[in-house]
Amino acid sequence: MASSLCIRIHNKQGWMIATSVFVLNFFVFGFVHSYGIILVELQRDFNTSVTKVGSIGSIASATISFMTPISCLLYELTTHRIVSVIGVFLCSLGVLLSSFATDIRLLIPTFSFIFGSGANFLYNPLFNLLSLYFPDKQSTRVTSFGASGATLGSLVLSPLMVLLLSKLEWRTIFQGYSGIILFIGLASCIPLYPPPQACTSSTEPTQNEITNTDQRSDNRCNAFMKYMRILKTMEFWFFILGIFCGSSAVFFYLFYLVSLMESFNISSDKASNQLVISSATQLVGRLFCILFGDRLPISRLLALALNGFIGASITILLHFSINYAYLVVFTAVTGVVIGVHFSLIYSAGIELFGLERNSESLAYTIISIGVATISMPFMYGIWYDTTGSYKISILTSMAVWTLSAIFLILAVICKRYYLTVDRGLTSGVSCKAVPAIQDSSLHEIQLEEKQE
Repeated sequence: MASSLCIRIHNKQGWMIATSVFVLNFFVFGFVHSYGIILVELQRDFNTSVTKVGSIGSIASATISFMTPISCLLYELTTHRIVSVIGVFLCSLGVLLSSFATDIRLLIPTFSFIFGSGANFLYNPLFNLLSLYFPDKQSTRVTSFGASGATLGSLVLSPLMVLLLSKLEWRTIFQGYSGIILFIGLASCIPLYPPPQACTSSTEPTQNEITNTDQRSDNRCNAFMKYMRILKTMEFWFFILGIFCGSSAVFFYLFYLVSLMESFNISSDKASNQLVISSATQLVGRLFCILFGDRLPISRLLALALNGFIGASITILLHFSINYAYLVVFTAVTGVVIGVHFSLIYSAGIELFGLERNSESLAYTIISIGVATISMPFMYGIWYDTTGSYKISILTSMAVWTLSAIFLILAVICKRYYLTVDRGLTSGVSCKAVPAIQDSSLHEIQLEEKQE
């Protein structure tokens, strides 16, 4: 009875944290996704090129990913809440300082670096904390729910920005929005408590509690080295390459969708409407993962691989006879694929590496997404600039979708191989041969002992 009551309490607290993640994603990353609306105003106000203004957003996206090692080290040494509060202050400060910029280059330190660092200090620790409350059974549901805040934020804030910019200067909007981020962000950080390490009625520490305490102490002492050790596992490289390829294909549609539509002789208005269709269907994909992501008949890694094959299949059809009706279907299907991709990548990492290595897998997943963002001009834009057509870019997208699926399948095969080897090992064989499976199995055993 006491154990089941404890689980209910933990889940309640975990869902409160998931709600905080949703709200913070709505206001912070929904704002990031609305940058395309603000870009036009910045270009007009500073009388500069689209390339220069666009680089502000690109550097901000890169900062959000590449500050991950810093945020990892901080929450390993302090707490998730402390790092998140710092992130709220940095986001608010970055937006506020950006409103006083008199030169486009000043937005690089204020928006790209300060705001981008703050966004990372929210994104990475919050999803890591969620995984501690929901290590396996509901990990897809809660991470999908938390991440969907960014998509919904984009749907709501983009038209709202258009309305506000028609009546107010962007500087005034930034100043007001910095206050909103500060107030709502700090309020959302209140529930960010770490999960209890054990649930027993005894006041004396159990052997598991002592072991866990020693393990946490070791983790703090080795907060850096554990991020190096995971690099030695083969399944890690297959997984990260799969995430990189899938994310690079996703960003092709997110970055170049309007331009891609216009290349098929679609009017600008109809091409812009595709953004709304894409955002709406991304929500559909996320909703599917919220409802069924933890009840799939196959593993999440295989589901991600299947999602990649669907993305490749719908993309290759762009080389055939195209009309507007098909482009709408293409955008809708691709939007669902994008929503599923970003909903499953974190829970798939938990499934592959276990809770014991979730911090490392989450960190490298975010970094691989950042690398995919930076690679966009070289993988897709350069072909359009050279040929004046997206045909090669479309083939590239299809290829990386397929590679993503293949790498993820190899990660599954690698995991099952090591699991088979692990079951056949004698007691004298070192545990280092199967690090990911050992950690996952250890975590499952500890959970079973706690429930008993």
